[in-house]
Amino acid sequence: MNTFAVGDNVSLMRSTDKGVVMKILTGNKYLVKLRQEIEVVIDAKDLVKSYDFMPATVVKKDKKIIKTPQKYVPGSIDLHVSEHKKNTYYMETSGIASQQISDLKTYLNLARSQHLKEVIVIHGVGEGILKQMVIDVLKDTYFVKKYTQADVYKYGQGAMKVHLE
Repeated sequence: MNTFAVGDNVSLMRSTDKGVVMKILTGNKYLVKLRQEIEVVIDAKDLVKSYDFMPATVVKKDKKIIKTPQKYVPGSIDLHVSEHKKNTYYMETSGIASQQISDLKTYLNLARSQHLKEVIVIHGVGEGILKQMVIDVLKDTYFVKKYTQADVYKYGQGAMKVHLE
């Protein structure tokens, strides 16, 4: 059985996502803060220790040592519901889309704060509704210089390359 401590860097077994253990919960579950600043509850069997994610910042608070992750932004964000880390099982479709757009805005701001010049936004093909919502966000984001279709051979039809200031 896997056991983790607060501050451990972890990877999700069925995903490329990584994060930091923020809290140990009952029932062999952990609160994990993922790269996109999203917190999720994950069972220990779905986690493995990771040594290549991000260093934790140690903060002393009331004689306790609390480790918080530094903000890390990968070169892409996948907005597919299956890749989305919030629990979307009980959400209405509009709530899921709202969460995806909120996470996209957070991701873009973090990418800008890390001085990234280019990121990939994977929205999927579908009916084009999420793609249009992503375009609307990009148009309204002042530090987005331009956006184009991402490399089709690498990402398929459902991704955009976003150029930041």
